Amino acid sequence: MLELPDHLSYSQYSLYLGCPRRYFLSRVRLAPGKQAWYFLTGSAIHEGIEHFIKKGEKANATWLLNNQVASALKADSDMDNWLAGGSKDDPIVKTKALELVKDCLSSAYDFLNTVEVEEGSVELNVSGALPGVIRPVSAYIDAVVVHPKHGRMIIDWKSSSSKPKDNFQLKVYRALMMQRGDAPAKGKFVMLRPGVSDPRPVDLSDVTPESVGAEFAKIEERIDRRIWNAKSGFMCNYCEQRPNCSLMSGSNKWDTSEDEGLPF
Repeated sequence: MLELPDHLSYSQYSLYLGCPRRYFLSRVRLAPGKQAWYFLTGSAIHEGIEHFIKKGEKANATWLLNNQVASALKADSDMDNWLAGGSKDDPIVKTKALELVKDCLSSAYDFLNTVEVEEGSVELNVSGALPGVIRPVSAYIDAVVVHPKHGRMIIDWKSSSSKPKDNFQLKVYRALMMQRGDAPAKGKFVMLRPGVSDPRPVDLSDVTPESVGAEFAKIEERIDRRIWNAKSGFMCNYCEQRPNCSLMSGSNKWDTSEDEGLPF
């Protein structure tokens, strides 16, 4: 029987909640997924922001994206196979992807000019234990900043076309920081894409490690029971595991009933 992951994270929580079969294929079966432009642009943007904070320099956006693309080409040399956001008639690939990286970095620089980044807080490792959860929870915060009006805030950069549907990611970070004894009472998703409304800071003062741990425990219990049902829908069009999912692509070597049950 295949081994289960030895830790959890917000990304695992979100992945399982969205589609347990996708979680199984990527995190348990370790099936290679499709390359995706939105993953590449996101990584380039985060790298550029970190470089700016640590070095005080604006990295070349073309260089940042090309580094990500070069790595992706080793896995799949045909860019036409890569997943992309935007419309089918005008997907965010190549030149448009580069423009997105440039625009998002510009937005990040503007925001950073209004706050003070706490020393040592970039990609801050706050991994640890949460009450009621067997596995450790891995977490890296994008940054902790001090805002002149809102005070200390946990920051998470977002280059997506819409803000997150809930604030659970920020709650996870707050809960793990509380376990260390030093946790800001506010958090903020910084929306970097032009035209996307920037949400207000989130009050996290009522968050507790127990409440966040209880949510993780629900997912952990289902993972341990090996519940891998597939949730088909619109987002399947953007799933990097679609080629490996028997429900979407038919029988294949990555998704078999012999080792983990049917995806229903």
